[in-house]
Amino acid sequence: MVLSDYRREFGAFCSSVRAGKATFQDGAFLFFLMNVDLLHAAGAILCNDQIVVNVVRLRVRQLSQGHRPLVVAPPGTGTADIALMEIIQNRIRFAPAVEADDAIPLPAVLKFPHVRAKKIAA
Repeated sequence: MVLSDYRREFGAFCSSVRAGKATFQDGAFLFFLMNVDLLHAAGAILCNDQIVVNVVRLRVRQLSQGHRPLVVAPPGTGTADIALMEIIQNRIRFAPAVEADDAIPLPAVLKFPHVRAKKIAA
């Protein structure tokens, strides 16, 4: 392909990402996107912006502690961009917490027979 063909495809991909009509199965141009485009693409996958922020925050913490990235990233890519690429390529998913109705009940507090409560000094 000629360089102009790449530019045309890249422009079409970026406009489809901004419009929310992009399919994220082909990650060929993900390495050329800027952070803003990655944020829009990740926002299209995860429904809530606060969820995107928290997922990226936790993954950046893991990556800075030494965990390996789940996607191939060019040298010099920031940890936030790597986390966004992982979300876009469906390597990281969000699962909501357990509902309050489905919570496991805590066991009842047992009182030991020969233990007295300590008196608090006034």
